[in-house]
Amino acid sequence: MWPPLLLGGLVLLLVGESVSSSSHSLRYVYTGVSESGQGQPWFVAVGYVDDQLFYYYDSNTRRSVPRESWIEKVVQYEPGYWDRETNNLQGSEAVYRFNLETLRTRYNQSHGGHLPPSPSPTQLQHSVLPNQGPKP
Repeated sequence: MWPPLLLGGLVLLLVGESVSSSSHSLRYVYTGVSESGQGQPWFVAVGYVDDQLFYYYDSNTRRSVPRESWIEKVVQYEPGYWDRETNNLQGSEAVYRFNLETLRTRYNQSHGGHLPPSPSPTQLQHSVLPNQGPKP
């Protein structure tokens, strides 16, 4: 797996040639839900450069898929990149499944609920723990 900063540098290289005087953003969002709708994935991972979706993974297809033509060029520089990304995200999917099962078991929930993307401890406390009001 490439470190995010290295991938970010490669993404910016592929996005365009005039990146030297402007700033860009690179974001990854992982989301898992304990119950998805009919045919809907329970785990989704997406990547954005400057708010432009450039890759997508979900628990139904179980494959990382490029969403922009410029990111498809990454295989010219790094053969096997998409296979590694798929493998890494399948691992993340397994971690999310384990975490959701742990939450369900600890808080006696047989179904329902969701795990917000990368929750802070405060968000987790307020959204998951029963009968806990906001702290002063």
